[in-house]
Amino acid sequence: MCLAESGSKCDPSMRYKNFGPDSAWPLSFVDSSMYTKMPGTLSVWRVVPGWSLESTGFDFMHNLYLGTGRDLVGSTFKILIRQGVYSHLPSADMDYVLAFLQEEMINDCKRYGCFGSTFQQKFSLILP
Repeated sequence: MCLAESGSKCDPSMRYKNFGPDSAWPLSFVDSSMYTKMPGTLSVWRVVPGWSLESTGFDFMHNLYLGTGRDLVGSTFKILIRQGVYSHLPSADMDYVLAFLQEEMINDCKRYGCFGSTFQQKFSLILP
């Protein structure tokens, strides 16, 4: 639903790997009516009655790293830090706490795995 581009000839501000302050692709938005008018290969799902681009389920990368997940996780950490959840650490410095959280996440992913199927298997007893 954005106009991010890939390839060596794309505009650097629209390159899908650009997460810097000069990235422009996060400001772009494509809805269903715009999508169906775009040149190139379109989703085969567009012929299903009732389908719309907005009803499409996106992959983990788009939901977390490019969507609301990145803002939600960052905001959650900031609130937890401000509320003193990590006050047991040797330093209350924001950089120190964030480095600790990153290391903790890396260790958890190594221990439990990072893929949806892994989480689904591990949490199948508590999820409906």
